[in-house]
Amino acid sequence: MEANDRIEERLTALEGALSRARAQSRRRGRLLGALAVVLVASLALSFRQGAAQEVILRDATGAKRLWLGALANGGAGLGLYDGNGRTRAELALAPRGNVDLLFFDAEGRTRAHMGLAADGTPRVQLADGNAQPALLLEVAADGSRRLRLGAPADAREAELRILPDGRPGLEMRGPDTTGRLSLGLDSSHGAELQLRDAKGRRSFARP
Repeated sequence: MEANDRIEERLTALEGALSRARAQSRRRGRLLGALAVVLVASLALSFRQGAAQEVILRDATGAKRLWLGALANGGAGLGLYDGNGRTRAELALAPRGNVDLLFFDAEGRTRAHMGLAADGTPRVQLADGNAQPALLLEVAADGSRRLRLGAPADAREAELRILPDGRPGLEMRGPDTTGRLSLGLDSSHGAELQLRDAKGRRSFARP
């Protein structure tokens, strides 16, 4: 009998715990539903008013973690913030239609930028720890492609490109951005090599 009593006690305790868990789950569901309603209502109110409006979401400590805004000039933006209130990512849509996505490090420096121009031209740019451009990847409106690697300390660059007619090429530039070496294909798809001195004068060419 004692064993049966203990089993019944355990079952009663388990039923009580399950009931409490269900109640907590229902409360969480109602809370999330209420938050969703508030957010949707805030967005609807912002867009109905027609002026520059914003929606800000904060965490449990009151710190701003998300900013969403629709501007009167036709632009719109989204900002994400870390727990210390520092901007870490931004998504912006300009009135002319170009879109930019930016990522920031803990010091507020832009380290990555992905953009799409109004004409559909895409670009990706990465920066070093000093926020200086280190890599650029671009597809131009004429169909040419370009990958540029830079050494921001003295402006030296290496660029790999594909011209609109499909011909590939490689160019290296010195500290003053003067092209020092170029390698590519000519119009007949034969190899072409050029070397230039520090003043940009051609010192060697083949063919």
